Amino acid sequence: MKKAVIYLRSSKDRSDVSIDSQRRELTKFAADNKIVIVNEFADAVVSGKSMLRPSFQEMLDSMKSLPRAWNTILMLDTSRLSRRRYAAQIFKHECHKKGVEIIFSKFSEVDPISKIILEAVFEAMDEVHSVMSKEKGIAGMAENINQGFRAGGAAPKGYKLKSIETGAIREGVAVTKSILEMSDDALLVGAYLKQRANGISRAKSLKNLNIKWPSSTMIGIEWNALTYAGNTIWNVHNETIEGKYKGGVKRKPRKDWIITKHTHPPLITEEDAEIILNNLKNSTIAQSVSAAKRGLSNYLLSGVLVSPDGRKWEGQQQKAYRLKANKELKLKGRQLQSILVDQAITDKLIGDMKSQKFIAQLLKEANKNLPKKNPTKNLHKKRAKLDKDISKAMDVVLKLANPDPALRKIEELEKTRESTVNEITRLETEHASNNSLKNLTEDQMHFIIDGLAEDLQGKEKSKLKELISSLVDKITLDPLTLECCIHYHIAVDDSLSVASPGGFEPPLPP
Repeated sequence: MKKAVIYLRSSKDRSDVSIDSQRRELTKFAADNKIVIVNEFADAVVSGKSMLRPSFQEMLDSMKSLPRAWNTILMLDTSRLSRRRYAAQIFKHECHKKGVEIIFSKFSEVDPISKIILEAVFEAMDEVHSVMSKEKGIAGMAENINQGFRAGGAAPKGYKLKSIETGAIREGVAVTKSILEMSDDALLVGAYLKQRANGISRAKSLKNLNIKWPSSTMIGIEWNALTYAGNTIWNVHNETIEGKYKGGVKRKPRKDWIITKHTHPPLITEEDAEIILNNLKNSTIAQSVSAAKRGLSNYLLSGVLVSPDGRKWEGQQQKAYRLKANKELKLKGRQLQSILVDQAITDKLIGDMKSQKFIAQLLKEANKNLPKKNPTKNLHKKRAKLDKDISKAMDVVLKLANPDPALRKIEELEKTRESTVNEITRLETEHASNNSLKNLTEDQMHFIIDGLAEDLQGKEKSKLKELISSLVDKITLDPLTLECCIHYHIAVDDSLSVASPGGFEPPLPP
């Protein structure tokens, strides 16, 4: 007769199966299948992403102890075990080594092969559920905002959080939501913002009101002007990826903000808030930076146009490219009309792409630079080593009185393994794509390049600049002879640089 423990886990997701419901179903399942339940381990309102769950750790301790009074673990489904497929597989492997069987009541009556397939499918779906839960959480926060509640985070200066009971009960505890109410700093913050809206400088406003807070704090307060006008604002900031804002920009466009009006006592008027935000957006520094970026984008070849000695041709307000002189090296400068340079280069790009000689050279260089071996060999070794390290670490976990540090190490190893697997997938896809070049004929390459040539004709300037940057490594333009050479950049395993056949002299005035 099988002797089993049952493992129960509920998450923060309100739609998740309750602990009591799981217990009832597993108890009935055990009785129907003549399995004796000798113990129970339960983690309530705990995420399945982490293995550092109190009762789960107790079960691990019990599993490593000998003699053990049980040889089976009953769970409702794969999501009770883990939301991470690799963690689940490691745990199953350790159970197999210890002679412990895991039974999921939701799909117990299937043959062994089907069970393996079903478990793999359900584990994948568990990860999908994890992503969906995140999206549901975001949707829930958005609904909180729409109802005038906070979506989390500390209160801004001048306010404090006030909890309000919603009337709902979760796990025996009253559910509360937060709103903002004025704090002791409210009048001071309000006075500061009113002075800023009236055109008084930041430094003078701080002095007038004897405020000792740092300027960075005051700038943050100003950016929150709409909140201080009594509105709840959400979805203002871009996501961060590896510590950097997505797209390199902190704030999303105003149209993407979610704004619910009149949710708490205002410290300033809507008009004051708009003036403050407008001043921030149109400050002297901001104007200078924006103008510089706009000016740079007006020049099609900025960033790729250089002289043979490496100096950059820079766009000027006079609609010209200018090469600064270098007196120390006795190198002369020059200024050329940008419209003539742009047209000459674009015509040459299109001419090259329609040239049979260029196509033949491109194929030759591409095949010469193709990697001879699959670049993932070392990464596969790294992944195999990580598998062994994780397995060894799990052996250690089962022997430790306090396994938390070892489990944290396992999670680090799993993250490294995941990134390694992703890199293997990327490189193998790239390798397969590169190898397809071997079978390309000149006619096929001509067809592909003709498409790029058509793109160069009729594109608006911003899109054309982006396309040229993807095709061209650099363009050398000699200020004395006006001889020009385009160095193409083709992305294969290594950088491939192909020069424009023969170079050319653009039809430019002396």
